Amino acid sequence: MKNSIVNEYIMLLKRFIFIEKELDTLPSGYISKKVIKGRFQFYLQYRDKDKIVSKYIKKNQIENCYNRIQLRKQYELERNYIKDRINKLEEASLLLDKFLYYRLQIYRLSFKMDHIDLNMKKESVEFADMLNSIEGVSSSNELKTKLNRWKNDELSFLTIFEETLNRYGFLFGDK
Repeated sequence: MKNSIVNEYIMLLKRFIFIEKELDTLPSGYISKKVIKGRFQFYLQYRDKDKIVSKYIKKNQIENCYNRIQLRKQYELERNYIKDRINKLEEASLLLDKFLYYRLQIYRLSFKMDHIDLNMKKESVEFADMLNSIEGVSSSNELKTKLNRWKNDELSFLTIFEETLNRYGFLFGDK
């Protein structure tokens, strides 16, 4: 049962991250039709803070724009379903086994770290190095190498995170 929860959770996280990336590329709003100088013209309209913005859509792009708006709506509905399902899996895992719950939280954090852009990864590592130096703790060369591989998308953050937790006695394997 624990494995099925973990597998579903991972699948949902992957899908959630995919949808979030797609939503960043899809238009929001709606298409409006206006008559200007006796001719129909189409506009993508959306809210930007407290203003409604209108952008002209060329005739050959109307269908594509409409389809992308519809896809956005589908993704938003699916994203809401996934959020609810993730929350329910977390609640169930907490009731079943606190270590299972901790493992899901590690997955959630790690998946987010793997999907930040390369510049943010670099800044994250620099920030961690700075905090470590303030505390008088230096990272091992092995960890620095692994973090560089993570920054270059050659290694998952989860791998590094789990190895580090295990090294310090925080074992979150199946209990």
